[in-house]
Amino acid sequence: MTTIENSAQLMDALWQELQNNTLDLPSLPDIALRIGKLAEDPEVDAHCLARELAHDPGIAAQVIRYANNAAFRCNATIHQLPTAIMRIGTNATRHLVSALSVRQLFRSESAVLQKRLRDTWNRSIEVAALCQSLARRYGALEPEVALLAGLLHQIGILPIVRLLEPSETLRNAPERIDAAITALQPRAGQLILNAWGFPATIAQVPLQCMNLQRRHLGTAPDYVDIVSIAILQLDARNDAGTIGCERASVPAFARLGMDPETDVFSLDGVQQEFDDFIGAMTA
Repeated sequence: MTTIENSAQLMDALWQELQNNTLDLPSLPDIALRIGKLAEDPEVDAHCLARELAHDPGIAAQVIRYANNAAFRCNATIHQLPTAIMRIGTNATRHLVSALSVRQLFRSESAVLQKRLRDTWNRSIEVAALCQSLARRYGALEPEVALLAGLLHQIGILPIVRLLEPSETLRNAPERIDAAITALQPRAGQLILNAWGFPATIAQVPLQCMNLQRRHLGTAPDYVDIVSIAILQLDARNDAGTIGCERASVPAFARLGMDPETDVFSLDGVQQEFDDFIGAMTA
């Protein structure tokens, strides 16, 4: 591999690989593939899924913590994996495991790149947490699919980091790669999700979620809308602002039937759901 020593070379290399469909894409973790295959069987039960999931104790523990999320509005605390899966549901468990398993891909031997990956993952967790809360309250979208869309919306950073690994010059000057990541991450993310077999409703999220003036056929919201609004809500909460954005002009709010001035964190239960999910993902 040619060593890349400046941001222009990075942009050129990534763009060429994107154009030629030669980008080295990460693979979906095995546990997600195995659970996904099992979940396709209409006869599969929670105990069967639990036996397979038990091979990954870390994700199994996170599934149990997720099942105890305030969003399920159940007083009884769950301690057993099959019970957790029954509470969440088979299809939702499949989406949840896919989301949780991706965490292991956000790793680099470079301390600088590892920090960037960690920051990206933490931001994605926050977006995912808010996506599921929005999906529970607006539209007819599945909360666990919305969660998955939020967690994967920045997945395109992974091949960019791969190209940066050999370059000490760029690794140690992260400010020089921000423009390349911003420009190329969306398309790379779409390629990854297509390669992993996700439907277009999810695969288009990385490419479209920052297109805040996006319009599509029909009036029903989709997962791009959910992720876009979650990003706007988090930016407002963090006083970050989204460049060039007047929230009242963002069509996604109308499709969700949501007042653009609504602070979703002020809605009943949202803050607790958000905190519970962050805790489950970072414990």
